[in-house]
Amino acid sequence: MNTKNETQNLSSLKKDELLQEVERLQARLLELEGEQQVEKLRPDDYITVISLCPVQLTLSTLGFGRGKVFTFKRFGERKKFLYSDLVLIMENNSGFLESGFFYIADSRVIREHGLYEAYEKIIGEDQIVKIFDTNADASALEVYASANPRQKELIHTMIVNKLADGEVLNMNLISAISQKAGFSFVEASEDLKQNRLQE
Repeated sequence: MNTKNETQNLSSLKKDELLQEVERLQARLLELEGEQQVEKLRPDDYITVISLCPVQLTLSTLGFGRGKVFTFKRFGERKKFLYSDLVLIMENNSGFLESGFFYIADSRVIREHGLYEAYEKIIGEDQIVKIFDTNADASALEVYASANPRQKELIHTMIVNKLADGEVLNMNLISAISQKAGFSFVEASEDLKQNRLQE
């Protein structure tokens, strides 16, 4: 009798193990199918690139203004680049890429070129825009704090320009960022206004 029970227990254990193994294999199969569904990049694919620079930004395929030249006039401006051109731009403007002066809005490119580490230190357009929302809360200060040093400089320039232009900002947040930055945005914006009057 005991032998029969032990055999039944063993067979139910084996069934459980087999079911778990089948479930594990099915999950892995779904993963592999998902990976295959990710479209491969072709040289003639168009990739969206967004300027995160508050001033004119020029990118070129050969660097230093040589080759094909692409100019963004303002923050948030979008352009579509051929993937083949973008590869050259990334190679020849790597400092701008890593500093977050422009943002590649295509996860395939990030994956293909192993940009995950760089992109962990770059805040995107939506996050930067949050800083200038009049209803911004403490999370906007965290967004600012997570930016890399070059992006912080870009944000400082944007704050000064917006204050000089008379835009309404959340001054509590601007004051908190000013303390972290170590200088007064209000004073810098007043200086900018004076310089504009003298021009």
